[in-house]
Amino acid sequence: MRCTDIVKRDGGIIAGCGFERRIRRFAFETEAWAECNFLVMELTKVFRQDHPVFIATLEKIRRGICDDECTRFLANCGAELGKGGNIDIQPTNLYPLRKAVDDENRREFEKLKEQAYTFQALDDSRGAYAESVLGERLANVPPSKTLQLKKGAQVLLLANLDVKNGLVNGSRGVIVDWVDRDAVPLDSDADEPVWPGQTQRKKSAGGGMFGGEEWREKAAELWADKQEVEVFPLVYFATGRQRAL
Repeated sequence: MRCTDIVKRDGGIIAGCGFERRIRRFAFETEAWAECNFLVMELTKVFRQDHPVFIATLEKIRRGICDDECTRFLANCGAELGKGGNIDIQPTNLYPLRKAVDDENRREFEKLKEQAYTFQALDDSRGAYAESVLGERLANVPPSKTLQLKKGAQVLLLANLDVKNGLVNGSRGVIVDWVDRDAVPLDSDADEPVWPGQTQRKKSAGGGMFGGEEWREKAAELWADKQEVEVFPLVYFATGRQRAL
């Protein structure tokens, strides 16, 4: 029930007292959340960084403070992301709008004089409710429905792939080659990076628990079956690892 007048941008007024439909997107927006009376705690220990000056600088920036001390420190942080032979991984440029990101990615992609391969996303849901909200949820995630790739394209991981070896959300790399679909790189636990030609047959995937390793392998098989291309990109990452995705 809403009992307040709403003033529109053009100066018009919508009379109050009437039913109002509220769309709650998050659990903490519900009355039930407030009734639970959760104890709010602020986490203060930083786990991803151990450099005290860097942590202090990030904390200032989070609060909208970027003084001369911050600027000097950040200016001295520049370093190459890593090279493998003639592989050059470019630094990531940050923009406030997705359109600006898409525009730059398109310009750089068009500069590459290599064959383009197109990959399609495979989305799935379980249950009527999940199906009804699938489109809205997917519209708010970074991955696109269709992805075009070329050899030499700069890429960025949008999910954790191999945490132990540093292939996590945000990891940067560049496509250096293509590998056949029926072959995958050697196990990621290997001590040395995997180079073209060092491949083995893919293990058969079963069902497995939802979200588990077997389930992920099966989902990857189903996705691959939907693709029109028969190759996967081989990516060299800034960590020195090389892996087919």
